[in-house]
Parts: sequence; structure tokens; C-alpha cells
Amino acid sequence: MVEVVSTPHRTTRVRRVWLRMFLTGLALWIAAVVIIFVSGNANLIPTAMLLGSFLVPLTFVAWAFERRETGEITPGLIFSTFVTGGVLGVLGASVLESFLLHPSPWLFFGVGLIEEAVKLGALMVLTRHLRARTLRDGMILGAAVGFGFAAFESAGYAFTALFSVDGLSLVQLVQTEVLRGLLAPVGHGLWTAILGGVLFAASRPEHFRITAKVVLAYLGVSILHGHRRGVGRPGSRLDHRHRLAACPVALDAATGSHQQRDRPIAGRTDNGPLKGDDTCLSSVSRSSNVSSGPPRNSTSTRTISSDTAISSNANCTTCC
Repeated sequence: MVEVVSTPHRTTRVRRVWLRMFLTGLALWIAAVVIIFVSGNANLIPTAMLLGSFLVPLTFVAWAFERRETGEITPGLIFSTFVTGGVLGVLGASVLESFLLHPSPWLFFGVGLIEEAVKLGALMVLTRHLRARTLRDGMILGAAVGFGFAAFESAGYAFTALFSVDGLSLVQLVQTEVLRGLLAPVGHGLWTAILGGVLFAASRPEHFRITAKVVLAYLGVSILHGHRRGVGRPGSRLDHRHRLAACPVALDAATGSHQQRDRPIAGRTDNGPLKGDDTCLSSVSRSSNVSSGPPRNSTSTRTISSDTAISSNANCTTCC
């Protein structure tokens, strides 16, 4: 009788790991943001950036892991699908989008097709040795790949949001991480979980099967993906390839200029007000000098040399 009562109690305690993980991570992230803002210590920015980017995805993966159906889904497999699948997805999508996509009304749906295909491919590669494939396990492993992709992608968005014409903007970083954290549960993790569940349900122990249901599921989640990107920008990865080049602060750093070395975090005035150009550079030609005008005053004009041709179609207020 004692054993019957104690077993559910242990299970209840175990199933609260994801909640403790979330609350602890949230407290640490808030503490890091507050300390950065109070002290102006830019060395802590990567800590806040990584905590904010990985907190929600890791929490949902831990929650899903507690609901696994077979013993083949181990912590090691979950970790592998989250990290390896996420990195493979981000790298593969970035390469394919760079070569295959061009500005058009269908750009965002192209992004959805590419990213969902890459995540599905990563899931198939990492789970090809499983002997049992159930719908629930496919959803859990698909969610791990999707949330891993979301975490690494969010870290990239947070990094580019950090740069502004006034220096490092902690406010933009926090806004980006909060927004993407709120949207994460209904984004990459959900889409790949649906696709993974359909794939595993249609497959056999010996091999995967791409059936009509899998194709329809793939097209469905790709359309959802593209629709959310088109409605809820910040834009596609094509936009973010040039965000650093679009802002004078980041461009000076990329081209070796030391004029920005003493710029503080935006929002702090310890070192006096910051000055920045009113416009972004639209392009920087290979080995050429480009003026960033019109200047705000006689001291804000810069002559910048670059070894790489960089272009941007956005202004500072939207790209940085």
C-alpha cells in the first residue's frame, strides 16, 4: 500500500522538472538583464542572450520528454536531436535560402518550404536507427529538432537586434527575446512535432516512408510557417544577412574602425550622449570608399572602406 501511494508522488515530482527549469531560468535571465542595465557590463550580454533564447525551447522539450512512449527516447537522443538537429537545420536553411530564394511575393512561403524540409531531413538522419517509431515519439523528437532550430535562430535574431545606431541596445535585445519566447510554443517546435508525428506514424521499423499524408503535412506546416513570417516579421533570413552592414556602428567594427570602441550600452548616459549617422549605408562596394551622408554635423561624416560588397534595402529604424 505504501508503494502504491509513493510511486505517483515520485512521478508528480519528476514531472515538475520542466516547471522548475523554467522558473529558475527565468529568474536567472531577469537577473542578468537587470545587472547589465545597472552596471553597463557588456560582458554579460551573451549570458542574457543565450538564457533568453534557449529558456522556452528547452522547457518545452523537457515537458515533451516526460510524455515519451517508448524506452528508445533517452536523454542523450533528445539532447542530440535538439542541438545537432537545430544546428543542422539553421545551417542548411541558411545555405539553401541564400542560393534559392530571391525577393518576390512568395518569398516567405519559400522560406517555410526550405526550413521545414531541412528540419525534417535532420530528424530522419538523427532517428534512422530507432527500432520502434510511434506517432507520439515522432512528435516528441520532431519538437526537439524544431525547438532546437528555434533556439539557435532566436539567438541570431537577438544578436542582430542588439545593434543600433546609438551602440548596443539592451531594450531591443530584451524585446526580441520576449517576443520570440512567447511565439516559440506555436512556431518551429509545433510545426516539426506535427510533421514528425505524421512521418513516424507512416513509417516502418526498417525505414521511413514518405506517403501522401507526410507530403500534405509538410505542405501544411510550410504554409503556416510562411504565413506567420509574412504577417509577423522580423523578415526572412535574407533580410538579416545584411543587418550588420546596414548600421554604421556594426559596419565600423566589421571594417576594423576603432571609433566605436568606447560606445556604451544604449540607454545609459554615463559617458555622455551618443552620436550616430541619421542614415544607413545602402551599399558598400568592394575596396571602395563610401560616405554615409548626409551627415548630422561636420564631425559625423565617415569614410569607410570594405573588402566585401555588402548591400541592404532597409533603413536603420527597421534593420537595427
